[in-house]
Amino acid sequence: MGTIAMGHIHPTEWVSPRTVEEATKLLKEKRARPIAGGTGFYELVKRSMLPDIDVLVDLQGLNLEYLKVENNTLKIGAGSRFSFLLQQEALGRKDLVGLKEAISNVKPVQVRNVATAGGAVSISIPFLDFPPAVLGFDGKLVLAGPDGKQRVTPASSFWLDYLLPDIRKGELLTEIQVPLSDQNTTSAFTKLGRTAGDFALVNVCARVTFDKEGKCTAASVALGGVANTPVKQPKVEGAILGRRLTKEVIAKSVEALDQLNPTASVHGSPWYKREIAKVLVRDALLACSERAGFV
Repeated sequence: MGTIAMGHIHPTEWVSPRTVEEATKLLKEKRARPIAGGTGFYELVKRSMLPDIDVLVDLQGLNLEYLKVENNTLKIGAGSRFSFLLQQEALGRKDLVGLKEAISNVKPVQVRNVATAGGAVSISIPFLDFPPAVLGFDGKLVLAGPDGKQRVTPASSFWLDYLLPDIRKGELLTEIQVPLSDQNTTSAFTKLGRTAGDFALVNVCARVTFDKEGKCTAASVALGGVANTPVKQPKVEGAILGRRLTKEVIAKSVEALDQLNPTASVHGSPWYKREIAKVLVRDALLACSERAGFV
């Protein structure tokens, strides 16, 4: 423990718990904030977007950096750095290509070497690359709570608003779970930012399952950067269900995005983001079809 000062917040202690139970106890009893890689934390402090706290809870000693496959589920430890994940063999599966592409888009490499999967999810910022991929893969989030309690919540209901995740007092995100598919499932991630290493103006994760004839039997399309949270696109999903993903079918499906009303930013109007979203969804769905061998 020590005394520190950082930006516009003034924590008096930096604590490094050795167990998840110890960490959740601190988060419950203290005016505390968890910190892992610190990249998102730094950005928020720099912009004076964090309330003052007394204790920083360092998560690096909790052994939460892992990636494993159990019960047809990919389990990602919340403390896993993105550079670590990219080195894992399990991410080479065909159905996980879109997830790997999203992780590869976390740039520059200096950030990828320290930023963690759990931090990217729990900060609840809609223009990061990893959260829309977790949503597009119908992921679930495991939260450890005080007194050994555990809660599992779907990604679809985890982000409540900008900077507002569904993490209750004393809870800590410990694992991201992604269902795997033994069927002919492919995925893709597409993105537009001002530069190759910038935050997304709009990003898209698509995951599609095909039958033997090349018809879509299941689809998931998630967008980031267009609302206060990552959002699914059920109308696009419905437009391709039961269809072969020809260029004509895909072009027709993205017309559903005409109803999209993106949040404006200094880098893009709602109209511009909507048109970009159409292009990115089209490209992601076409990539899924090509990877499945049906184009």
